[in-house]
Amino acid sequence: MKRFPAGRLGDGPARGLSQSLARAGFKLGRLQTGTPARLDAHTVNLKGMEVQEGDVDPSPFSFLNTTVANQASHCTYV
Repeated sequence: MKRFPAGRLGDGPARGLSQSLARAGFKLGRLQTGTPARLDAHTVNLKGMEVQEGDVDPSPFSFLNTTVANQASHCTYV
């Protein structure tokens, strides 16, 4: 699998951040997000796929929040 440095949408990679944190005494680890590749829906045959709607009332990921700010309607095809 080809890998390349990247940041969030529209942001560049945080080059050197890990080294700076390590020099400051932080223990480093790596989390694999398992984020799937993005596909152009116009290039995929969606016939026969099952639509999975998002939660009507989504739960926040963090206990620091009581609501989900971005409740846009998203679907996943499997």
